Amino acid sequence: MSARWLRSGVVLAVPASLLALVYVETYIRPESVDSHPEAAWSTAFLLLIVACPLAAAAGALEAGRLRASRGMSDAAARPGAAVTAERLWPGVLAALVALATGICVASLKTGGGPWNVSPLIPAALVLGVCLHALGGWVLGLLARPVLAIGLAVVISYSWLGFAWTVEPTQIAYLAGPILESCCDSSARLDPRGAWAMILFSVCGIGALLVWAPLLLHREGRSRLLPSILAIALMSAGAAGGMGLAAGLGRDAGMTVPPEELRCRESSPQVCLTEVQVHRQDLRPFLSEVFGVLETLGAPSVSVAGPGLGMSPDAQKRGEARLVVQPSMTRPQAVRSAVSSHTGPLAASCQPESAEAADRLFRSHAVLEAWLIDSALGAVVPEESGLPHAEGEKDGPASAEVERPLRSLRAMTEAEQVGWVRSAFTHLEQCVPADIPGERR
Repeated sequence: MSARWLRSGVVLAVPASLLALVYVETYIRPESVDSHPEAAWSTAFLLLIVACPLAAAAGALEAGRLRASRGMSDAAARPGAAVTAERLWPGVLAALVALATGICVASLKTGGGPWNVSPLIPAALVLGVCLHALGGWVLGLLARPVLAIGLAVVISYSWLGFAWTVEPTQIAYLAGPILESCCDSSARLDPRGAWAMILFSVCGIGALLVWAPLLLHREGRSRLLPSILAIALMSAGAAGGMGLAAGLGRDAGMTVPPEELRCRESSPQVCLTEVQVHRQDLRPFLSEVFGVLETLGAPSVSVAGPGLGMSPDAQKRGEARLVVQPSMTRPQAVRSAVSSHTGPLAASCQPESAEAADRLFRSHAVLEAWLIDSALGAVVPEESGLPHAEGEKDGPASAEVERPLRSLRAMTEAEQVGWVRSAFTHLEQCVPADIPGERR
């Protein structure tokens, strides 16, 4: 048994696991998986680029050793699936160990959170690894070991790497790494993408299991019907998987549906996901901020939350789309609330000239800066004095924005509210608002 472990390539689990650890530590930011175990697990889809070539190489190595020994004659008397499983499981286990290492390291970055991991994630990961291991096994039965191992690694890596970049996008879901983009604080894995990978992997595994015995038992067997069945299975898996992924873009996630949000009875009502309220509950604070923004002249909001405010008449219904991170500070929450108002403004505008585009941009910037500064002054006074760049605590305002802000501060409260309402009306119509202190 120890010889089998060594010769199957299972020893590569150690460097593969180290590579997975280094990748997660280097590229996975804590805020991207904060309080979100499913986001941590989804990082393993990208680590398939490490695990699957390892499984494929181990499969090719085992097949080569079987061909070089008397194992082919022994295998002729045994079911092909049994021989394949016996030879491949150590390499598959090694690849899964590398994936598990990455998942564990990423999970440590979450700081805990509600258990929301879809069972489709481990199912898709295991089946994906098995598919690549079987692919390497078949190559090893067809070619010399050195050539088979090299081809197994190149084909496995190329499929995972390039399927992510080609069109149509559905092909990327058959390979799997694109599923890493599924999750954030307001989104989770779209099951259609995971089912696409699962269906393709199951059909691919079935096709290779049908075809591999033809290579193990080369005498006295008709190859026509099994070959047709293998091709049909692979084609059905590709077509079915692409059908399931139809309509999915480059983002493999889906916004948590409104009925699953956790709403707090307040005016306005703020609804957040379990992930967003796990570390701290900003709902009362955000409700207060929206109330302040309304007094400043911003449109009235009746309900705010992720996934809301997306329809054309959402603003008329008082809906606002809200982006909240679990560890968001109060000043950041104020900016998020303001962006839920100002973000959609002029988003679809097509100015006729560069000058019109500049005035539209400056109007938007002054309005956003004024709302942030004024709201912070009301709810977090120690952080007022904006605008400043995101992430900077006390960055100075740019001159182009600060001058209009001074003019606004010199106005009466009624004049300030009037200008804000006028600015919203103008920007909604793709018309630059009058900038205080400047002549048109």
